[in-house]
Formats: sequence, C-alpha cells, structure tokens
Amino acid sequence: MEGKCPHCGKSLDGSQKIGIENAEQKEISPEGKAELPGGDLSGVKIDLDFDPRKERRKDLMGEAGKEVKKDSAPAIGVKKIQIEIDKELESLSGYGPAPEGWLGTVAYMFRVMSRKKELRAQIERIREEIKEGRKNLDGDLLVIGRKKYSEPGAQKAYPVNVEKIKIAKEKLESAGSTKDLEYREMEENQNYIDEEIVRLQNEAQKYRVEEETMAKIVEEHRLEFQKARARMQRFEIEERNIKRLMTEKAESQELEKLKIKMAQVEDEKKLFAPQLESLRSIFEESERKLALIRSSIVEIQGKISIASKRKANIEMAYKKKIEEMDRHYHSLQEEYNDAIRDLAVASLENDDLPEEFKVMKEKISKRLSSIRGLEDKAKKLENAMNSYSRGAFQRAYILLGSSVLAIIALVVILLAIL
Repeated sequence: MEGKCPHCGKSLDGSQKIGIENAEQKEISPEGKAELPGGDLSGVKIDLDFDPRKERRKDLMGEAGKEVKKDSAPAIGVKKIQIEIDKELESLSGYGPAPEGWLGTVAYMFRVMSRKKELRAQIERIREEIKEGRKNLDGDLLVIGRKKYSEPGAQKAYPVNVEKIKIAKEKLESAGSTKDLEYREMEENQNYIDEEIVRLQNEAQKYRVEEETMAKIVEEHRLEFQKARARMQRFEIEERNIKRLMTEKAESQELEKLKIKMAQVEDEKKLFAPQLESLRSIFEESERKLALIRSSIVEIQGKISIASKRKANIEMAYKKKIEEMDRHYHSLQEEYNDAIRDLAVASLENDDLPEEFKVMKEKISKRLSSIRGLEDKAKKLENAMNSYSRGAFQRAYILLGSSVLAIIALVVILLAIL
C-alpha cells in the first residue's frame, strides 16, 4: 500500500525501508509478521517511534533544490537542472520573460500583479482541496480505529496503541466532567440572579399598578382642592369689593347694608376655611404617597440594574475560564482522535483490518497520493508566484515615480505661465 499517514508519519506501504530493522537485531512479535500490501515483511519488525514525515518533506524543486557538494556532480549538470527548473517556474507563473533594461518594466509589473492575483486564487483552491482531503482521510482512519479498538483482541494485538487510547480517553472524560461542572456552576449563579431579577420586576410591576391608581386619586384630590381654593378666592374678591364700596359711600345710607354684607361674607369665609385646609391636607398626603411609590419603583429599577451588571460580570468571568477549558478539551479530543488513528495505521501496516474495511486500503492510499500531489502543486505555484524579477519591479517603480514628478512639474509650470 502506498503513502504515509499524515498524523503519525508511519508508512502505509509494506515496501518502506526506513524505520524497519532486521529480525536479527530485534525479536519479532507474532503480530509483526503480517504481510503488508507492498511485499513480504515476515522477519522484520516495525519501529512505531520512527517518524518518516521529515524524510518525505522535500522542496518543490526535488533533489535539485538541495545543496550540491563540489564532488557530487559536475557543475554543468547542476546548471542544466537549474535551467529546467527556471523554465518550469516561468511556465507556471505566466509572467513572461523579465525585461533586462528599462523598456517594458511597467507593463511587466502590471502583468505580474494581475497574474499573482490569479495564482493566489489557484493556491487557495488547492489548499481547500487539501483541507477537505485531510478531513476525509481523518474520518476514514477514525472509523477504522474505532472499529479495531472495539474488537476483543485489540488489547493483545496492539497493547501500546490501546493503552495510549485509554489514557487519552480518561484525560478527555476528566476534562469534560470538569468543564460540565463549571458550566453548571455558572448556570446556577446566573439562574439565582435571574430569579432575583424576576422577583424585583414583579415587585416593580405591583408598584406601577399602585402608581396608576394613586395618580388618579391625586388628580381627583387636586381638582377638589382647586375648586375649594377658587371659592375661597371668590370670598376674598367679594371682601375687597365691599371694602371699596364702603370707602366710596362713607356718608351714604347704604353703608349699613354694606357692613351687614361684609359680616356675612366674613362668616362664610371663616366657616369655609377649615374645609379648604382639609382638602389641602388630603391633596398633599396623596401627593406624598404617590412620590413614595415612584421612589420605590426607581429604587427597584436600580436593584435590577445592579443585578444585571452582576450577571454580566459573572458571564465575563466564566467566559474566559470556560474558553480556556474548551481549548484544553479540544486539544485532548484531538489527542484522543490521534491515538485512534494511530491504531488504524498500525492495523493497516499489519494488514490486520476488520473484514468490512479491507476495501478501504486502496481508498486511503489514493487519498494520500492525492494530498501529496496537491501539496506539491501548491508549493510549485507558490514558488512560481514569487519568481518575478525584483529588479524589473524596482525599475518600474522608479519610472512611475519619475513620471508622476514630471507631471507635477509640468502642471506647476503651466500654472505659472497662465
């Protein structure tokens, strides 16, 4: 089987030579004698700690990108390879040949800028394909690993992998329980404050009903007091008129009648004064009660505002803590999934797949090959995108800057002349 696992780096090809030691050097477990799809591996043992990913992480340029020793190859051969690489980069970039002088540098710059946008879009699409491919590969390995882990003989056949899964699972469950407890504690505190807010809102609503009723009473008392005060004002006006008439008719026979009228008005005014003061007291008392109700509403609203702020503070404090716990939990989740995938890889290496997953070997191999092909393609495009001539760009900038300065100078001269 071709390819290597992108998680642990182990070979999924039985023909892999790196990381495999001769049976003469180490004992061979009965489980290590299974024949891999790439050839007969009886008599060898797989080194599970070997990480071949570094060995296959080569530069886009392949072997030609490595440093060449003086005595490893003729200089002419290295130059020929470099020319071929340059041609490939030029073909992929689509920039065309860079001008050596000043002529054509501006057109070259705009051509490069336009083409770089297209190359970036291509690279982004390829990266999305790689991401999707890795996601599908991860899913395949998880399905195989979980199935293998559930088999009765997994502990005996793969003790290291199974123990690793158990440890990762215990850590994950412990982190999950801690996170759940933190969530419940936060919810309990929030619920307590929510209940307090609801109680205060209900209390405020009762006061609002009282406020509405008392406001009507105050209005009634105000009208009664205004009527009484208006009547008292009429008595006072009548007194002033009688006094004025008495002054004007001091020698008249009507003076006695005016005195009698004044006495009557004063008696009525004196009798009405207590009623006016009573109505004044009733009105002022009702106003005082209304003010107390409104003050209570304002006080309750203040308490609701404080409770809401306290709830927000609790949410902020718990949010930071829970975010950290979530990050830790997700890292443990990935650690657990990696352990499951490692078991799947070990099963693939030993050709020890569950019967219903035999067909997945070829599928996984194709996925790995496709991912590696896309990675190489993306790397080539990145190198091609960055293969433009910096010197030509600098000359183009100088030309553009000089042109702008020339235009400004021309405009200044024309303005001076005109």
